[in-house]
Amino acid sequence: LYALAAVVWALCFVSLWRSRQAELAFRWGVGPGTSAAAAAATDLITPEASMAGEPTRPNFVGRSRVSEVTGEVELYIPTTEWAARLSVSYVLTAASLSLPVAVMIVSLNLQGYITEEARSV
Repeated sequence: LYALAAVVWALCFVSLWRSRQAELAFRWGVGPGTSAAAAAATDLITPEASMAGEPTRPNFVGRSRVSEVTGEVELYIPTTEWAARLSVSYVLTAASLSLPVAVMIVSLNLQGYITEEARSV
């Protein structure tokens, strides 16, 4: 029953958020059909502005190179650096999750849910 209510709530929330997002985009002038100049005036980046050569993430730090496809200068992260960052992220995530899992196992063990009889079955 709870899961059904959660699913209904999530569907309603998403549909209401889409309409609110469209309303705000129209009010701020950053929706489809607006110019890159209007998007720059409101300090928001839209797909149209991104296609105009503006960065999609202003805080992105990378190395400059000439694109083989478009011939324009673009920012990129080398594969080795990207893999290193991803590895660090995985290690930190695993470390962060290990403490709650350990607490859960100890808690279940102390409550008697994990016993010798359960292990042998």
